[in-house]
Amino acid sequence: MKKQIKIIMILIMLVLGVIVVDTFQAVVLKHSPFIHIQEKIYSNGSYVDKGILVDAYYCVIEENDIEFHIKTKFNTYKCKTKEEHSKYIGQWIADGTQHKTIVSVDSSGNPVYADDYEEPYHLLVNDDSTYSLTLSDKNGVTEKGKYEASGTEITFMPDNNNPLWYCELLNDELNCNLYATFKKN
Repeated sequence: MKKQIKIIMILIMLVLGVIVVDTFQAVVLKHSPFIHIQEKIYSNGSYVDKGILVDAYYCVIEENDIEFHIKTKFNTYKCKTKEEHSKYIGQWIADGTQHKTIVSVDSSGNPVYADDYEEPYHLLVNDDSTYSLTLSDKNGVTEKGKYEASGTEITFMPDNNNPLWYCELLNDELNCNLYATFKKN
């Protein structure tokens, strides 16, 4: 009886070891787990390789442009189509006088409000997942960083130490938590 329990324990440990090694190699080497089932997501060729503990997403943005993401089973992820990504690309303008919103911090650490500007400020969203925000034509204060878009939400991550800011696309306007509403130019 003891021999059978040892054999069962060895087999269980072996299976668990294979699962851990497979997950580790997928995360470290950034490719699909060896033990996976492939599911097609979109008609544009995007697909997901569903492993036991991690999933590998191959998201086709354009014909020769594929984004790779590896996520654990606890994360939810969805490939962006070119149409979802492109609705944010371009120049957005916000009237700096319409909201009393903190848009930056001056060199002394004091907040600067949107209604301190007499001219509109511009948000340029690029197709390479970067953005630049010019707060005023007079002052030329510019914030740059990266963004991630998903559905109607876009998250901006500044290169400096400013906090993240979020926007939601509602009726062709970007409504943002730190800035006034942007309209597409």
